[in-house]
Amino acid sequence: MRPGLSPERREQDPVGKSYLSSDGAALRPILFTKSPLLAYASKDLIALVEASSLNLVRTLAFWDAYPSSFGTDTFVQHITVDTARKWIVAVAGNRIAIWVLSSLEETKWHVHSNIITAQSVSALECYDGRLFVGVPGGVVAYSPQVVDELITWTLVWRTKKTSQPDQISLSPSTTLLATRSTSALDVNIWSASTGCIVQRLSHPRPVINVAWRTPPSNK
Repeated sequence: MRPGLSPERREQDPVGKSYLSSDGAALRPILFTKSPLLAYASKDLIALVEASSLNLVRTLAFWDAYPSSFGTDTFVQHITVDTARKWIVAVAGNRIAIWVLSSLEETKWHVHSNIITAQSVSALECYDGRLFVGVPGGVVAYSPQVVDELITWTLVWRTKKTSQPDQISLSPSTTLLATRSTSALDVNIWSASTGCIVQRLSHPRPVINVAWRTPPSNK
């Protein structure tokens, strides 16, 4: 959907249209759909395109989760994908929105829940319902709970004060988190279950990306 159109026009966007990505927006692969997709932020939308052809499949509007943001200068800054839960998570400022793939229709997504944090969010990571959020001072972790048939998010832990992370990367074993910040010359390794510092790796220059090595196959 093009920014500025009313929500009623969302389903009328023809397949094959394209949308400019937001500055610095990363592509996120979605591998749990019938055909692999790529997700990226485009102003107040998340565009989903076919990985093979880059044809637009559909868009997810941030105002579906936060109706008051419709028609405002809202920009989605970060997105991540939770393959285990079939979620797409996006953040604009301090507002986080989560969509889930419909269990009945392969191409339908609906808003799962949302979170408003006390501070602006700089990084996201999510796995199997565990949400890790970069904020000024470090990382906070949330988990969902169902209370009176409503989904709420509970703060699980907060790291000791450190530089605000620009990237959070979960290890392949899902037991560790690596964070980096453009304002620091090190990479911090945290326990994903407790938020305690495990190791600090110092570098002579600013770190621009962090990636975990894929474990060797047992075959």
